[in-house]
Amino acid sequence: MKRVYAAVLMALTIAPCAYAQNMISMTIGEHGVQTVTANFQMSQPAPAATSTSDLSSLIASTTQSLYDIVNHECDILSVSLKGSCKVVMVNVGANINNRGGVRGPFVSANAYATFEITPTAAAAVPPAH
Repeated sequence: MKRVYAAVLMALTIAPCAYAQNMISMTIGEHGVQTVTANFQMSQPAPAATSTSDLSSLIASTTQSLYDIVNHECDILSVSLKGSCKVVMVNVGANINNRGGVRGPFVSANAYATFEITPTAAAAVPPAH
């Protein structure tokens, strides 16, 4: 049992400092236009003695990363769903959380995006049987 705890502790120790996760849902509307919504989350730690100015910069870089992820997601959706993609709506928010002690604060940010994928002419025609 001690080995399991040691393995978990080791994995947490070498885990990356920033992480991102996403959740995607899709609906198909009129004329085959697909609406895809996605939620992306990211968190980045900061040193314990980080200034307010440095925290502001960390928030800016974290939210910029989320905008980059949203733009890249549109590229992926265009290829995957064989159509043209446009971002219809993006909502981005960020906050600073203090973990206390010497561990320092961390920035949490999330983005909620809605995409519309219009199928290409070839993709919009169903195959003949």
